[in-house]
Amino acid sequence: MIGIYLGLLKTQMQLAFRERIVIFFNYIFPLVFFFMFGELMDVRKGTGAAQYMLSTVLSIGILGNGLFGIGMRAVQDRQQGILKRLHLAPISAAPVLFATLVSGLLVYLPSALMTVGLAHWVYNMPLPANWGSLFLFLSVASLAFRGLGLIIASVVNTMNEAQILIQILYFPMMFLSGTTFPLNVLPEWLRVVSRFIPATYMTSGLQSILQNGESAMANLGAIAALAAAAAIGFVISYQLFRWDKEDRVTGKAKVWVMAVIAPFLVMGIWQSYRGSEAVRQAVNYREMMRDRNWLIRDVRVFSGGDPVLDRASVFVRNGRIEGVVAEGGQLPTDLSQFIIVEGAGKTLMPGLIDVHTHLGGPPVVTGGMEEEFTDWPRTALNAYLYSGVIAVKSVGDATDDLLKLREKIRAGEMLGAEVFMTGPLFTAPGGHGTEYFKNFPEMVRQRLEPQMAAAYSNPAEAAARVDTLAGQGIDGIKVVLEAGGRGTLFERLDLRVFDAVAEAAGRHRLPIVVHTGDLQDIRDAIARKVAGLEHGAVRDLIPPDIIQQLSSLSIRYDPTLVVLDSFFKIARHDTSILDDPLARQTISGKLIAKMRTWMQTYQPTEQEGQAPDLLRMRAVENLRNLHAAGVTLVLGTDAGNAGTFHGPGVHREMEIWKNAGIPAADILKAVTLNNAQLLGAADRLGRIAPGYDASFVILEGNPLEDIAVTRRISDVFFKGERIRRSDLFKQPSS
Repeated sequence: MIGIYLGLLKTQMQLAFRERIVIFFNYIFPLVFFFMFGELMDVRKGTGAAQYMLSTVLSIGILGNGLFGIGMRAVQDRQQGILKRLHLAPISAAPVLFATLVSGLLVYLPSALMTVGLAHWVYNMPLPANWGSLFLFLSVASLAFRGLGLIIASVVNTMNEAQILIQILYFPMMFLSGTTFPLNVLPEWLRVVSRFIPATYMTSGLQSILQNGESAMANLGAIAALAAAAAIGFVISYQLFRWDKEDRVTGKAKVWVMAVIAPFLVMGIWQSYRGSEAVRQAVNYREMMRDRNWLIRDVRVFSGGDPVLDRASVFVRNGRIEGVVAEGGQLPTDLSQFIIVEGAGKTLMPGLIDVHTHLGGPPVVTGGMEEEFTDWPRTALNAYLYSGVIAVKSVGDATDDLLKLREKIRAGEMLGAEVFMTGPLFTAPGGHGTEYFKNFPEMVRQRLEPQMAAAYSNPAEAAARVDTLAGQGIDGIKVVLEAGGRGTLFERLDLRVFDAVAEAAGRHRLPIVVHTGDLQDIRDAIARKVAGLEHGAVRDLIPPDIIQQLSSLSIRYDPTLVVLDSFFKIARHDTSILDDPLARQTISGKLIAKMRTWMQTYQPTEQEGQAPDLLRMRAVENLRNLHAAGVTLVLGTDAGNAGTFHGPGVHREMEIWKNAGIPAADILKAVTLNNAQLLGAADRLGRIAPGYDASFVILEGNPLEDIAVTRRISDVFFKGERIRRSDLFKQPSS
């Protein structure tokens, strides 16, 4: 019995390699797609594009081998009487089907191997790290689509019918599965349709294995569906097998084609519920976009504390800066590997960073709850990236929800500024931070308050919460000492609780920043050698001895002046903050109009009505004195408060510093390198240097001469991806 199977397989292989059409479609025709897509996609200029192109060519090869190869060939053999002569042997249909399935696979695999080799030799694509997983996946996928081809051959009566049915299946699979172009560029409804198309799971699996180095186990769902399709195809084609062209089947028999698609209908329903395949496709697309080679040529380069290069070229490869070459330096020999961006007259600098933000608080006040507020953290992160801010630190948001959002951005599932977070702010019962929840419904308050304001009077309980947060992967701790001022008083945190929190944070190497309000708060924070002060002192002038301690202990100072400016403008009915071009570009016109109406009718309290000139306040004088003494300044905004918008607020804060007399170079260093150091990410963010993340902005002009130039953004690059800024607010929800 085995001899019959192997004998037929040997015969099929011999016949296959004698036919020019088989050689053409398996070995020559794929090369047409290989070089066509290779040149159209410019794959020499990025590993991701080469890997995507390879998955495309492999998928097209499998589709052609399965649908056209076996579907047309089996019908031809029946019409020419070849099957009828085999039946006289006599043998059953099983060996014939087995030989047909396996011979096609054996013919295809050398072609696939050849294509992988060409991608490596011609387009410098790294060879796959997981050959076993790639071989397994290609084999199962090939058998699945050959199984579909067998059913097509079983239910059609003529070659013309076969061509029509194959075309009906082939073209949707080519264009709606991510095979010929990424699914992420399709409308949302077509992405939903793609979940029910078999080729989607083949292409997605190949992309994941080739681009992300995933194993076969990580693609087990797709492999199971493809294997089920192959098995169903074999069984049904066996039941419907016809030896003679005179044997006819009814039109109803064509419905059996749907049986082999059944596993993918189940997959589509499951994915519509779970959504993991959409996530995989988004990640694959993100990796492809990031693995590009860029050359920004003849651009001015500002790099943290490094000397400014008036004319230089910056090279990016696979998401990181590969080199910075000053004018007259040695450039790479083969510039054809890079996509060139002309930078003459422009400035390239590290992406901006905001180290004090509240992502959950909509800064747009309208007097009502708007639909746009329901997904505000995501909107805020999009607005930040649009504004050239590539990283932010959340200092008091719903921890669990934000952790999920942070992971989506890290994985590449969605775009947005990179998130660092402190988790909830540690405060006293009745302390600052707890007042925001007093008017919430009880069920909402019970869920949100512990996530955002960790109010403790027991040191052991507070330390245990730090341990829990460390296990969740937060990046730091925020402690509140401020007890308020005239008209607004809060309970002050017990210093024993502060000590317990500090000790626990030290065990986990989590930096602590402290929300302070007066000089005593600052002294208590200094005594515990914290990493940074938030707000500092607004009402008090910081004396020289404290300034000296801040400098000697390298404690960073974040004044967050823009939030005061916003409060003062609201109290004065000054709607100029709504005319900020970046605000108008990142916030809907409807919300801007509603906030304008609210501001014009707002009735400030007596204290608010006495709002002073910001630049004459002690908070600004403290900033100048600290800068003069060499204290490390960092820049945060307290965005999420009324009128302090996520993204535009960073630019307003820089302008306030400049108006206060801080040199532009020191402002730019604060918002890049100093902020990166506070985040513990100075080894990859905050500078333009080899090995650093390619997360930077290109500006139209020189911000060292005019700080407002930071608003004139030509390009934003995030981890090597050139961001289409206008598309940030079109991202599908997941």
